[in-house]
Amino acid sequence: MAASSLRAAIGLLVLAGLAAPPAGSTPPCSRKNCKEEILACEAAAACDGLSANARSTCHKECVQQALAGCEAGRSLCTPPTPCSGGSVPECAGVCPPSEECEAHLDFAPFFFGCVCFPAGVTPCLESAYPQCGGTCFEGDVCQAIHVGPDERGDTRLCACVSPNATCGPPPPETCQSAGVCPLGSACHSQFVGTPQLEVCGCDAP
Repeated sequence: MAASSLRAAIGLLVLAGLAAPPAGSTPPCSRKNCKEEILACEAAAACDGLSANARSTCHKECVQQALAGCEAGRSLCTPPTPCSGGSVPECAGVCPPSEECEAHLDFAPFFFGCVCFPAGVTPCLESAYPQCGGTCFEGDVCQAIHVGPDERGDTRLCACVSPNATCGPPPPETCQSAGVCPLGSACHSQFVGTPQLEVCGCDAP
């Protein structure tokens, strides 16, 4: 990789706001902690567009440059954030090998955050509505959910629910929980009336 490309890559890291560490501190300089800096260097130097040997050389030089920049205080490599500590919808945290950090919505009990899924599966929240055939955990099922139209908006998505929970009771009684509906229908929640009450039940998606 040309020296100018490497300088541009380091400049990109600085522009990204990677400030020098406080005086007296020792940055955790390692390939794992500097992964983002290495990837930024490779992108700036267009390593992926090179031939096999040149690409390998480009990668090695980016590793060297990122670690050197960290050790010299030009950039601060920080330990990766665990998946569970990530923020939705990015979910950019780290998972064990063969797992991927994805957004997860579960009503049994309610949870909305980032979790590690087996690589290659489609999380329920990301599956196609209204089929909702994505992956859930602990025996939960992926259910089509329709919220609104009301003051909350009009949202249709897939979420995990307990197989033992029913969507209801049926309208017009007040809603108790999100639950399972017959195939081809959605668990529908809506605020109606004055004063407004939340009603829910299985309905067309």
